[in-house]
Amino acid sequence: MKDVVEIIQWVNLGLYTLVAVAAVWLWWRHRERAGLWAALGFVALAVIIDAGRLLPEDPATYAEKLALKILIAGLVLVPYFLYRFAVSFRPPGRSLSLLVGGITLVVLAWTFALPDIPTEGESWPTSFAVYVAAFTIHWTLLTVVVTYRLWTAGRGEASVPRKRMRLLAVAAATITLALLISVSEAADDSVAALVSAPLSSLSALLFLVGLAPPSILRTAWRRPETARVQSAIAELMGATTRGEVVGQVLPPMAGIVGARAVELRNHEGELLGAHGDVTDDAGRIVVVDSPAGVVKLWTSTYTPFFGAEELAVVRTLAALTALALDRARLFAHERETREELERADEVKTNFVALAAHELRTP
Repeated sequence: MKDVVEIIQWVNLGLYTLVAVAAVWLWWRHRERAGLWAALGFVALAVIIDAGRLLPEDPATYAEKLALKILIAGLVLVPYFLYRFAVSFRPPGRSLSLLVGGITLVVLAWTFALPDIPTEGESWPTSFAVYVAAFTIHWTLLTVVVTYRLWTAGRGEASVPRKRMRLLAVAAATITLALLISVSEAADDSVAALVSAPLSSLSALLFLVGLAPPSILRTAWRRPETARVQSAIAELMGATTRGEVVGQVLPPMAGIVGARAVELRNHEGELLGAHGDVTDDAGRIVVVDSPAGVVKLWTSTYTPFFGAEELAVVRTLAALTALALDRARLFAHERETREELERADEVKTNFVALAAHELRTP
């Protein structure tokens, strides 16, 4: 059993290192504050798992004991970083912020104040058992907030952001469950270790997919919105007026990112069309430049982080809209030209009829 647990722990080391790399890449790409907190959390977790393999099982020197306390302090900070990631999109109340910050500081200080940390197989003194209880409560409290925030916030989002957020919520709950099981019995050859290790692997996989889903999975998740976009593109081919173009393209454009409203203006600032309530100031307004003009999307605060690729789809759809608008202008110009020719022909016909009448009449 111990060998199996050892193998799974090595797998977890690789998985959480990949999660840390994905989180750093995501932050570097978008430079969002939320991405920075996620990167800090997963880098800390990866460093703790990697460095923990280097420490002896029974630290004897002062430096080894201090290194162990630093790693435990890092574990205290991991759920705090994840909490800060979850609340970056929608700040919590002051009371909750003070409570979380205060508990984190207390547990951090308590970690370094521990006189000694029992090794595997040693009985826990009451003071250490109380510390473990406080550590577990702190971790559980913060990950419950993370899970609740990400899961409930996904309700109004488009398919891809919603699934990514809920995967991260489940991952946070899973790693907490793994922690609670491992705390009950810390030995590597225990049933608890055999259960908690695969749970940690599952959590790492969920975190990885939630942060950086493969393109094939993202395409599958986006299928409902993609079908509506494809239908709108097909209908654009028959649109002959500006009103028809914007009326067909704006609803699916809003749906691809879960926007409450969308507005399209040309480069001169003239309003071409709008969909939804553009007076709603809640959430975040995302501006997308396109050949058709400027697209304003009234989205949630989660969209720029979780729906960046979907915003790229909006740019593509806006480019097609520009072509459709040009086509509608040509139709309008052709119609106006034809009407002018018809009026000129009518004037000519009337003139000829009048002249013929005058010539016949003495």
